[in-house]
Amino acid sequence: MSSNFDGLRLPQLVDALPVGVFILDAHGNAVYANTMAEAMLGRSIMEGDRAGNLGERYAAYVTGTNEPYPTDRMPIVRALRGENATVDDMEIDRHGKRIALEVTATPLYDRDGKLLYAVAVFQDITARRKARKLERANRAKNIFLMNISHELRTPLNHIIGFNELLAERLEEPRSRKLAMNAGASGRELLDKINDLLELARTETEPFVPVMAPFDFDQLLSDLLSVSAARFQVEEPVGEIAGDRDLIIHIISVITQRAGEIPILVRKTDSSVVLSIEDPRLASRVRAVAHLYGEETAPDRERFQQMEIDLRLAVIRTEARIIGGDIRAVGNRVEVSIPRTQHA
Repeated sequence: MSSNFDGLRLPQLVDALPVGVFILDAHGNAVYANTMAEAMLGRSIMEGDRAGNLGERYAAYVTGTNEPYPTDRMPIVRALRGENATVDDMEIDRHGKRIALEVTATPLYDRDGKLLYAVAVFQDITARRKARKLERANRAKNIFLMNISHELRTPLNHIIGFNELLAERLEEPRSRKLAMNAGASGRELLDKINDLLELARTETEPFVPVMAPFDFDQLLSDLLSVSAARFQVEEPVGEIAGDRDLIIHIISVITQRAGEIPILVRKTDSSVVLSIEDPRLASRVRAVAHLYGEETAPDRERFQQMEIDLRLAVIRTEARIIGGDIRAVGNRVEVSIPRTQHA
């Protein structure tokens, strides 16, 4: 459509904007739609398109319903009345597919204050709305997990305690061993429930890292004194800025999982990277990614054989909170920690 109408010339810039632009004249007639508007609406302006029938002609609905969007609530119609308006509860049906829109409209006047045009700018927020819906669903799921985990821990602690008392009182060796095994299995299950609770809490409750500079090399030295970790440092890392306690937690879990396998430590311009060459650990990190839908799911039989390590999921979430990550690259696991983090 031409960018000339009634003496007003729109620059080519408007047609290249990444948002839809739609204009009515002072009489309510549709006079302009840029390329993006036509793409989102599914067609060009046609003769007879005007304020009173836009909802019908462009199949506009109230979000999540089959209720036609009220004409008097449309921002561009309100702009004809001199209002500035924004809505984000409008959907259009484009060839059987619903597109969610955020629409902002404003009146345009001449020098004498006479209304010339009503201009609407809109964008597709379908992906944003889906992301918000998914975020709400995940939050509800995590709150449920937190609640159910609390409910499970109380009776499980009782079971563990009773098994320990039973093991102490049994004299027959086989019976005592069975009671001890039952208690050990209960403690293992309790650890998994605690990990599940911690994962849900990490993803649900707001967390602000405690930012401060510290010596990363000293941190590794401190960890060596309390664990069997084996670090191979290419060159001293020096001081970084971040949440020291959180980083200690992340590295401690990784060193526990690595066991006696050496952990290569190197620094880049922006991060400290810890690398562990371990196919089994890489498989467990990859299993976490599969659970979050970040990798193509393997066939069912192979997925059932993958170890689900909830503690790895916890520290991966923590790493991402501070701008880092934990990922599998082939048979290697890489833990990246930013050298400068922002709260």
